[in-house]
Amino acid sequence: MAITKKRFFITFLVGIILTYLATSGLQYFRGQTINWLGNLGYAFYFVAFVTLLSWLFGSKKKADH
Repeated sequence: MAITKKRFFITFLVGIILTYLATSGLQYFRGQTINWLGNLGYAFYFVAFVTLLSWLFGSKKKADH
């Protein structure tokens, strides 16, 4: 199943939100100061990297609309 623009956008946003919450939660439970802006940057670049890999090595079939 190929990735459509809508699915790409939704995956990107959900990934950023979940990664952001996970890194903030890990910092909280470790007793560290939560670095809000740093976590946002980390989440954005991590999800962008994973999405790039998915785009490069994902399925090559046509999208089913």
